[in-house]
Amino acid sequence: MSLAKTPGQLLIDVDGTDLTANDIDILKHPRVSGVVLFKKNFINSPQLKNLCKKIHSIRDDLIVSVDHEGGRIQRFKDEFTDLPPVNDLSEIANANIDLAMNVAKKQGSIMARDLLEHGIDVSLGPVLDCCFPATNNDFYKRCFSHDPKILIKLASSYISGMSNSNILAIGKHFPGHGYVQEDTHVLKAVDNRSIQELMSHDILPYIALQSVLQGVMFSHVIFPAVDDAPCSLSNAWVKFMRKDLNLSQIILTDCLSMSAVANFITDPVERVYRAFSAGVDVVIFCNDRPAIEKVLSELPAIACNKIKTAVRNWKVVI
Repeated sequence: MSLAKTPGQLLIDVDGTDLTANDIDILKHPRVSGVVLFKKNFINSPQLKNLCKKIHSIRDDLIVSVDHEGGRIQRFKDEFTDLPPVNDLSEIANANIDLAMNVAKKQGSIMARDLLEHGIDVSLGPVLDCCFPATNNDFYKRCFSHDPKILIKLASSYISGMSNSNILAIGKHFPGHGYVQEDTHVLKAVDNRSIQELMSHDILPYIALQSVLQGVMFSHVIFPAVDDAPCSLSNAWVKFMRKDLNLSQIILTDCLSMSAVANFITDPVERVYRAFSAGVDVVIFCNDRPAIEKVLSELPAIACNKIKTAVRNWKVVI
């Protein structure tokens, strides 16, 4: 497959709290579908609203997204509601699952409302990983529960709250990041479980919640039982999701600047090509502007209309 025939779009970052000339040029590229915001892009509420307004003014189909889970993964503070990590909900659920579901719905709604008020279209969540007790503690706090049945109930309520405030849900990190201790931002992670084990635990939330998920983010974990490549670069995993599970959501990668994939394929163009040729729809590539520029200069500047239409539909509800 040639690059010219490889569909796919990118979500990228911008440098700071306002757009530079370089940011504007890159956001006009037809391969770019939008922006992922970080703490570096935030000073206060008026500044963030202005930044989002400027991004949308460049192209009305650009998506503004952010990881805004609560706890350690909350990019914006101050005027934003201080959200607890979603794992706190599992403690409530142990005593009263109905109360926990009500709190989850309210938390999802508050998170979504805060983002929409500032011009942000998509929250890159929720985390649907079933975290096992041995999992990295920081990551464990990002997960609703290690029990898939409880996770599904809490995540369903949380997504319902998001939907009430018109923010769409992107489930992550498929097929599951909760069994490994390694942080794929900095380390290779390998999960040696069988597909049967994954199907009986980690993959259950994606099946149960398929009607309310608009996108699925693939992890960088390697599952040798399926493929020797990270999931985010794996055609085998794309085929499994599309054909075996019959899931039709937009597929996104976790960020392709993370070490787990950057060390697997060092050339950024080849890395993006590998993801697109595997069947991924949207690549997230942030915090490496030289690599992003190289990718965009070597990928043909063609509008991937099928993917762009699907991504644009995220904004129909907004």
